[in-house]
Amino acid sequence: MGLHKRAVHDGSDPSCKPTQASNDGAGPANFTEAGMNSTERGQSIGSAAIFAFADCELDRGRRQLRFRGRAIHIQPQVFDLLETLLVNRDRVVSKEELFASVWKGRMVSDATLYSRLSAARRAIGDNGEDRKLIVTVPRRGFRFAGEARELPGATFGAVERPTAYTPSRSLDQSVGFCTTPDGVRLAVAAMGEGHAVVKVSVWLSHISHDLDNPMWSGLYPRLAQGRRLIRYDGRGTGLSDLGVADISFERLVADLETVIDSLDVEKVSLVGMSMGAAVAIAYAARTPERVHKIVLHGAFAMGRRRRNSASDLERADLLLALVS
Repeated sequence: MGLHKRAVHDGSDPSCKPTQASNDGAGPANFTEAGMNSTERGQSIGSAAIFAFADCELDRGRRQLRFRGRAIHIQPQVFDLLETLLVNRDRVVSKEELFASVWKGRMVSDATLYSRLSAARRAIGDNGEDRKLIVTVPRRGFRFAGEARELPGATFGAVERPTAYTPSRSLDQSVGFCTTPDGVRLAVAAMGEGHAVVKVSVWLSHISHDLDNPMWSGLYPRLAQGRRLIRYDGRGTGLSDLGVADISFERLVADLETVIDSLDVEKVSLVGMSMGAAVAIAYAARTPERVHKIVLHGAFAMGRRRRNSASDLERADLLLALVS
């Protein structure tokens, strides 16, 4: 099993020269210089944005393979290999060219190349005994033997690339307060109109300043497009009451219930992130009739101290020591 490494010339080292193939019978003498990627080669041959073949499309702009309009997940190296073969489909592509184009000078084995070839064949439905699309030419290399058309843009089943999002200036935020059964005032913000979507509070929030926070300033106005987005500061944070003694999990779930009850709606959708995800899960489990949909991100159903893990307990104690 051989290992192959090819130098990549970027002009920074005058002693490093572009690698050229020798005419040793393994492939044509004038193949592409190592270090030039397949997209650069493609521009010299044709400027097609998409290669269409059989029931497949290889979208170079999106770096996506589609089968009958449905996106197929493939590794980046498998995509590069398919692209190289399609760009050079008028001839045989040697192993050396594939190593240079796909791996760009990194040391890899023949087995790695054959593994990516097998993955490429499976992805395009060419993995039977009678291979018609990617054929092996003994002692020469590989060739794409199918009929391929070059298309300038997206075609069947493809979703257009979305335009850049610009938050609407008309989404003004209103702020009010509600009071929990144990007397804590919670600050509640509302944006937009439509179905109520409640973003569960996390351990640190400020409903006014969050709109200027790069982490949230793009997300919240977008969530409020066509919806009524409800956010609130949890007890002890932001504009809510700060001097609060009880910040237990049960109180956090009860706070969410208080906020939802104050909205005067039958059902809401919940967005739970980080610790807010556990609160959202608990509320949905207790009152499923009030929850339309639930979206979780970075979620956990059980905290560190409940997982019976010594390493998790040690990490929790360290974090508490750092912030206390």
